[in-house]
Order: sequence, then structure tokens, then C-alpha cells
Amino acid sequence: MIPRRNLITIGAIVAAALALAAFWVYTSFELYEHEIEVGLKDEARENPYLALARFVEHYGASVRTFPVYTRPPRPRATLYFPAERVVLSARQNAELRAFAEAGGHLIVVTRTLWEEKDKTPDPLLDPLGAAQFENKPPPVHPSKPMECPAPKTENDEPWWKPDPRPVSLPDGSGTLMLHFDQRFRLEERGGAAVWRLADTFGAHALRYRVGHGSITVLTDDELLTNAEIGKHDHAALAAWLLAPRPGGMIWIIRDHDAPPLWAWLWKHAAPVVLAVLAFLAVWLWGATRRFGPIAPDTAAERRSLVEHITASGRFLWQHGASGALIAATVDALRQRIRARHPAWAGLPVTDLSAKLAALTGLPEPAITRALAADARSSGERFAQDIETLESLRRRL
Repeated sequence: MIPRRNLITIGAIVAAALALAAFWVYTSFELYEHEIEVGLKDEARENPYLALARFVEHYGASVRTFPVYTRPPRPRATLYFPAERVVLSARQNAELRAFAEAGGHLIVVTRTLWEEKDKTPDPLLDPLGAAQFENKPPPVHPSKPMECPAPKTENDEPWWKPDPRPVSLPDGSGTLMLHFDQRFRLEERGGAAVWRLADTFGAHALRYRVGHGSITVLTDDELLTNAEIGKHDHAALAAWLLAPRPGGMIWIIRDHDAPPLWAWLWKHAAPVVLAVLAFLAVWLWGATRRFGPIAPDTAAERRSLVEHITASGRFLWQHGASGALIAATVDALRQRIRARHPAWAGLPVTDLSAKLAALTGLPEPAITRALAADARSSGERFAQDIETLESLRRRL
């Protein structure tokens, strides 16, 4: 049993060690709060224009958000269409044009460049003359080589700056600080826009009068999304652009309905589709043709019983079972003796050999050797014994 004094000493040492460990933890670590960005949740994650819809509803307007485009709203309404329109059919583009001509306000975002080699035609904006171009990096001034340098590699900072620029409203109601994508600008190519929103990088919004309504074209819509509408004067732009009013109707198309795969392939790879179909047609035609008359069915090859017996005997001999072959041949001979000469069945081998030699004319020593054959005999001796036994059986 440990003495009481030793227990007190051990307890003091343990307490001192715990106190030192606590002091080290207290002086070595610091407690602080850290915020982790978890991103948007629920409906805001699926709908990038949810904040825009909630903001416009405060003005008394009726706002509806659709995942894909199916039909336009009634005339006198506002249709905000930031989704990709390249998948729209000719009928759907005609519906949008008719909606604007009937008095509606259509707001779209152009996502193609006018100078692209393989530019996809835009049946909605091309007749208006609205064209989007990419801004080039500004030249480096000799006296200011570090001012707006062009990026040399992917890791270099871009020449455009993510900061807002002052944009004067065309109705003279004020100036807004807006952050449009500075890499792109809009130009009028043959059409006459009613007004334009522009900063030092060029125009970012054009409005055209169409029939009794209008079509507004934007270079980008990032400043009206959930993450950006609360920054700078983006919310004021949304209120001025959509012009919500009590009883008004505003529809938002946040995504596009992708066409079926076969329709997309036919639209973008028609020559390849035609080539594949032609190859399949030729292959099917060749697979259904034959060269020459039909060949007759070959009859199934049938082997005789002797061939099967020979193959079985060869198999047994190769696997060291020659004793079974000798025993089976001797048994067959003795069955023939019992059937033809029953009195000889119980004779010793020497007496039986003498009687068989006298009856068949075969040498008596060969008969005796065959009846007492050894399974361990050589191949030549085995063949001679089998031949002797078979000769006796046939002559009885």
C-alpha cells in the first residue's frame, strides 16, 4: 500500500503538471472569431434575380420569375430577358418582337460579338443595328509605363478595373455610379437608339423604339444579380430601367430552355450528321447483301464407335491405367469361356492355357503370359498380350 506522504507528493506533481499545461495553452493559443462565406441558400441559389424581384415588388408591381421562356406577357408589361437567346426558335423571336411592337418593354442582354468570325445571327437585335464589341487594352504611355498595362500572362492583373464609373441618365435625372463590364461596349450599326447609357469605356445600354413599345439592349446583367444589386447605384438603375409602378407587370426569364440534342446537332453540325447517316445507310445496305449463292449447311461430323473406343483406350494408356484395359480384356475372355466351355471356367491358368492352345492353335506360352499379364509391362508387351487375348476371344 502506498504511504500517505507519497500520495500527497504524487498529487502535487500531477497538479503542477496540469497547471503548467494550462498556462502553456493559455499563452500559446488565442481565441478569435472567423466568418466563413457559405454563399446563397435555398431560392436565392437557384434564382440569381431573386433580390431584383423582391426590390421591384416594393414599388407595387407584380413580378413573376420563370426558369425558361414559354410565352411573352400581355402588352404594356416589362419582360426582362437576361438568359441566353441563341436557342430560341424563329417563332419565339417573332413573339418577342411582336410583344415589343404591341406596347411592351423588352430588356435583353447580348452575348455575342459583332466581329466574331462564326457569329450566330441574332434575329431580334440585328435588324435594330445593336452591335457589341470588345474593348481593347489602352496603349501604354511612354512616360507612365505602369498605368493600365496590358496583361502578359494569365496570372497578371487585367487592364480593366473592377470599380464603378459615373453614368449620366439620359433623362437628366442624375448620375449613377455603375459597374458595367468594362471589356465590352455597344454601338449603333445603322439603327437610331432613343437613348444610351455610357461611361468612359463606351455605351452599355441602348434603347430602341419598336412599334408602340421598346427594346433595351444591355452588355451584361451582372450588376442586377443577387450579389451585385446592393452595391453602388445598381438598385437605382434597376428602378429606373424597369420603371415599376403599382399594378404593373414585370416578368423575368432567368434561364433558357435547351433544345433537344438532335435539334442542336442539326443546327450546329448538319454536315457531320448527314455524313454519319450516309455511312450508316451504306453499311446497312452492304450488310444485307450476299456474294454468290447460299452455301449449304455442313453436315455434323459423326464418329464411329470404334473411334470412340480407340480414343478412350489411348487416354487410359497415356494416364497410366493400362491395368484396367488388361483386366477388362481378360474378363471379356473369361465370360466367353464360361458361355462356350463352362467346365473350363474354374481351371488354373496353366491348365486353361493348355486347353486354349489345343483349341485355337495359338502358342501356349503366349496364352499363359497374356492371362497373367502385368499392368507394369512395357508398351510392346502390352500390345502383344491384348492381341493374344482378343484372338482367343474371337476363336472360341
